Amino acid sequence: MHVEENSSPTARHEQIAHRAYEIWRAQGCPCGQDLDNWLEAERQLRTSAVAMQSRPPDWEDDGLAAEVERRLDEITEPPQPRSPTSLDFTP
Repeated sequence: MHVEENSSPTARHEQIAHRAYEIWRAQGCPCGQDLDNWLEAERQLRTSAVAMQSRPPDWEDDGLAAEVERRLDEITEPPQPRSPTSLDFTP
């Protein structure tokens, strides 16, 4: 979840409130952490928004991510075993 740049103040407030609630629940619902949770939620959502802006456009949408993964799998697969006669011992 991230804060949309063009979202209304009400929508931003709701996003922050929802994230602050998630943080509060994850902490075991402690008392007196309202402001800290709110500020942490704002920071997390702001960081998420910046990350989304710096992401290459259409990274996931055009299948580029799948293609990159496929190529990485090809590159990083362990080499196939070779027969002893195929080894080159030339210095």
